[in-house]
Amino acid sequence: TQDYDDPDFAGISNSSNDPVQARYNNCGVVHIQKFLADRPDFIPDYILLSYGTNDRVTETDELSVEDMLAKETCTLEDAFGITGGMRWCIETLQEKFPEAKLVVLFPIQANPEKYSSKNQQNLDKIAKIKAMCDAYGIRYFDCYHESGIDQSNVATHLRDGLHPNIKGQLLHSDYVAGQLVEMETR
Repeated sequence: TQDYDDPDFAGISNSSNDPVQARYNNCGVVHIQKFLADRPDFIPDYILLSYGTNDRVTETDELSVEDMLAKETCTLEDAFGITGGMRWCIETLQEKFPEAKLVVLFPIQANPEKYSSKNQQNLDKIAKIKAMCDAYGIRYFDCYHESGIDQSNVATHLRDGLHPNIKGQLLHSDYVAGQLVEMETR
């Protein structure tokens, strides 16, 4: 979970950021680079990459899953948008932490009364995320369909129609923890 009110939280793109900086702040690549720089000696057992509703469905110049996977290498210039960002993050983390178990979390549902198109965008995004995970043999947890946050409770579990409040964070984290336990017992 994130503390959205923390002044150091890099994930919020708002009108105080110029458009290019806002785009980069909301990218997993930046968060991975910051994590690696801040904790150079840390060796994780698990790495969870959690995709959200605000992650872009596509960049205008983003390659398809097939075209991104066909590239010989993925450069930082390729690493924005879902396909390039995922490839860069997965390859970087697998190289740095070859023993860590990498798991991808799908975005949760949004409140359609506040954001009419977000759930369809999430489903489109999930198709790309799933294809990238399948290509790399990465496990994923279907937080969109299985986390317990759904259309019956988005009004009480999301603080702003997109991001979970404490109640939503607890429901989401219980789902993820349960999936991790189940993954280990298989």
